[in-house]
Amino acid sequence: MYLTYMKYPLAISVFFSALLMGIFCYSQEANRYRIERATIKNLSPNIAITSVIEDTHGFLWLGTSNGMYRYDGYKTQVWLNKANDTNSLSHNYVLALAQDKDKTIWCGTFGAGLNCIDYKKQILSRIKQNYIGTSFQLIKCILKPQKESGVWIASPAALLKLSAKGVIEKQIQLPDSIAGAIGISEMMETNDGDLLILTENDFMLVNTKSGTCKSLLSNTGKLKVSYKFRSFIKTNDGSFILGHHKGIFIVTPSDSTANKYELLQQSFENVSISRILKTSDNHIWIATNKGLFEYNKSRGTIGLIASQINDALKLYEDSKNVLWVATNKNGLYRISKPPYIFHTIATLPALVKNSGINKILEETDSTWLIATDNNLVRWQKNINRTEIIHTPINAAKKDILSVYIDKRKNIWITTRAYGVYLKKSTALKFEPVNWKHHPQSKPAPGFMIDFFESGSTLWAAYYSNYYHYSGLFYYDSTVKHLLQATSFNRKDIQLIPAALSDIKIDSDSSWWVTTWNAGLFKIIKNTDKLSVVWNINISSPPKIKLSLNVLSSLMLSKTGDVWMGTNGGGINQYQTVKDTVIHYSLSDGLPSNVVYRLEEDSKGNIWMSTDNGICKLDLATGKVISFNNSNGLPITSFNFLSSLHTKNGLLAFGTVNGNVVYFHPDEIIAKPNSLKTVITEISLGNESLSSVSHNNILKQAAYITDTLTLPYNQSSVISVSVSNLNLINPDMYAYSYKLEGFDKNWTIITDRNTITYTNLDPGTYTLLLKNSNHYGVWNEIPDKMVLIIRPPYWRTWWFMLSVVAALASLVYGFFRYRLQQQLKVLRVRNKLHRDLHDDVGATLSSVKAYSEILLSNPDNAVLPGLIKENAHEMIERLEVIAWATNPAHDTFSGLHRQISKWAIPLFHANAIQLHMDIMGVNDQMVIPGEIRQNIYLIAKEALNNCLKYAQASNCTLQFLLQQGKLIMKVTDNGVGLVSLIQGNGNGIKNMKRRAGEMSGTLEISTSSHGTAVKLMVPIPFRIPKTWDKKANA
Repeated sequence: MYLTYMKYPLAISVFFSALLMGIFCYSQEANRYRIERATIKNLSPNIAITSVIEDTHGFLWLGTSNGMYRYDGYKTQVWLNKANDTNSLSHNYVLALAQDKDKTIWCGTFGAGLNCIDYKKQILSRIKQNYIGTSFQLIKCILKPQKESGVWIASPAALLKLSAKGVIEKQIQLPDSIAGAIGISEMMETNDGDLLILTENDFMLVNTKSGTCKSLLSNTGKLKVSYKFRSFIKTNDGSFILGHHKGIFIVTPSDSTANKYELLQQSFENVSISRILKTSDNHIWIATNKGLFEYNKSRGTIGLIASQINDALKLYEDSKNVLWVATNKNGLYRISKPPYIFHTIATLPALVKNSGINKILEETDSTWLIATDNNLVRWQKNINRTEIIHTPINAAKKDILSVYIDKRKNIWITTRAYGVYLKKSTALKFEPVNWKHHPQSKPAPGFMIDFFESGSTLWAAYYSNYYHYSGLFYYDSTVKHLLQATSFNRKDIQLIPAALSDIKIDSDSSWWVTTWNAGLFKIIKNTDKLSVVWNINISSPPKIKLSLNVLSSLMLSKTGDVWMGTNGGGINQYQTVKDTVIHYSLSDGLPSNVVYRLEEDSKGNIWMSTDNGICKLDLATGKVISFNNSNGLPITSFNFLSSLHTKNGLLAFGTVNGNVVYFHPDEIIAKPNSLKTVITEISLGNESLSSVSHNNILKQAAYITDTLTLPYNQSSVISVSVSNLNLINPDMYAYSYKLEGFDKNWTIITDRNTITYTNLDPGTYTLLLKNSNHYGVWNEIPDKMVLIIRPPYWRTWWFMLSVVAALASLVYGFFRYRLQQQLKVLRVRNKLHRDLHDDVGATLSSVKAYSEILLSNPDNAVLPGLIKENAHEMIERLEVIAWATNPAHDTFSGLHRQISKWAIPLFHANAIQLHMDIMGVNDQMVIPGEIRQNIYLIAKEALNNCLKYAQASNCTLQFLLQQGKLIMKVTDNGVGLVSLIQGNGNGIKNMKRRAGEMSGTLEISTSSHGTAVKLMVPIPFRIPKTWDKKANA
């Protein structure tokens, strides 16, 4: 099977007929859509918009002759070429856009190749020329495959398949016959994965597996030379519609010989087709140089939708069924179906020359009578036909204020300047009707504004600029005049001395009358008498006080309440049972305080026309829903006295510009809201964080960020911009937010889309977001983002724990120091006790023993000397103990002085030379008392041995610092102390013990040439463990 042109197939004939007949359906077709030029920030209307796509998140991307734009409904992010910046757009003229399965945005340019934008980080990168070749620098088409990742890109001469990472997977060269500067206009993938491509001079099928290309216009002869193809679509029946610079062709699959078929030359002669699009509802849109058309196949009609759109470069339907039309320097248009179904009478404005609609009346189930400033019109709704009803008024502007059909089927009309007319049911034309004021009333110029019946009497409301001469008239069939009704209590004045605006009769036959200057009146009729029994106005008691005396409309509800519209005071509801007036105004949600007409639907909702659209008051919920241009209302300026509630439930309101808006309330249904609230931008202070900001706060694009972590010093002002990405009239949407952990209640914003918080305390918060749609319905499940503000380091748990630990350490150190000091004192006391006990106590015991012996043997000559010697030794030991416990001597100089004080006199007395050398030891080096005492006693023992046993003539005492140790050496040139050392007497043992207590070592060497004692004590000095044990004991 191959594709050919089929001459006059049935489907094409239907298409022809529809277009030929449907060209004249412009007004009706266009009325089904809302057509508006999109106002997009930073997008100049004087640039060509070449490409439009919607990404998977809902952002709208635009390729233009001056960069690439991403639109969120409020703001745009722009990518432009910047010199010497490889992360900028490679060229400002963008020809094609696409998003692949991995959500990467691909951008083809005019002469500078391909760019792609990472979905998560929104970082742009260029596909290098040596990747795709210099022939792929003009990229007019990019196509996302249905099943594979990556994209197909088209250059003037070839097709290239790229992987998601931009790696070439396949390249297909186009035939020389079609390759050229214009290149491929459009591409489409078949179900088999092959490609249909349209060039300026051919329509081809490309086998992507073999790389072969086959023309589908091979049998058309001069067709390919005569026409320049621009766009194509595939219809549901498998045929293809091709648009070219002179019209449209339809190509149908067939095995027969092809015949050329030129479509719509009669109606589209010399019409250039720029783009064709089939939307999801199977409508076919055709963009031409004569405007934008729509072919509705199910209805068999083609209508001109927008004549002003005559330079379209791209048609695109988004996921919300909005049609976007990109133009050449004429801006971006969006075409959408209004969310509500409001209708107008398309042919009425021209018929009545856009004059005001003053009255709408249902003549039959399918026929309405419409009184306008210019004419009286009959509209046959079932066939949508309007016609002017002839009246005897010989004036271009007939000023018809009202029309009324009485119980006898007579038609009454009243005019502003030409009086009242009656057309009896049996008559063919209208006849004038006279009226007379009461003889006791002063007549004044005015006119009848409306009619009503009570029983068998027809009544008319009279209006005069002289309010006191307005009032009620009734028709006297005997004299065939309208006569003025007066008060039966006072014969000299009219019944209601005010200008009437509306009259209604309730189920109890009471008359309710609204006025332009005196509020609301209630009239009762007894037999043939009328009397005013009640009046409320702005001077009434607060419970029944009106908001304004100027009442423009009146309606009696099914519950018996009286509703009044005002000309500036909103609406008033008089609750007859409670005898209370309730006011509704702008503050309650009304779109305006000027209310023209009121109607009640079958569900008890109150509908009203205002000078700012239509609104519905739902009494069950108290909620007001407003309708204007932004949500589907075609006209927003309405008129006084002009509304209708038909027998089958339609509501209609007349406008000031010659049209009627009508609808069925049951069709105005609020639909559920499934829109998500997307975070489009995050700012700190005045700085907007890009997808990856310079300080690396934002790890990925704002709209996919579910957790944002900020340091405390960058959280003083946090702003979040949001959007529901419904790009039609975003200003009408409302948003609601709540920051859990900070806010107690939800906050609603209607005038902005930015949320700001300042000076939040460190902690974890959750930002909850909701939005309302066109219908004022909020989405049920909020979207959320977690916000974490890190505290300063001094408020972190680890810092606080460190501070607590440090304080604990300080406290512990303080108490340990105190304990050590106490232990030190205890050690000193224990050592003092031990020394006194061991040394001084032993000596005293000896002195005591010697003294007792001397007392018993006074002649003993030896004992006095021993007593003296022991006493002297005891004094010396007490002096050493006193010296060791005095902190003033805790330095090396104190040790040195004490040794010198003891040794020098002794060695001098014994004629032995004593040399004392100090090498590298600081006099102020601290030596604790315990250590100092041990060193002193070791030195004293060594020097004593030299004095007593060595028979030396020279002795040397040396101190030096070496390898972190204090070294003391005592050497002599005596005969040696072999027997003393080998005997290991108490003196030698005590020396070794004392060295061990200081964690030091003691070395003693001796020979016949002398003795050497070497003590090494490590620095810093350590308190002897044995002393700790003794102190603790």
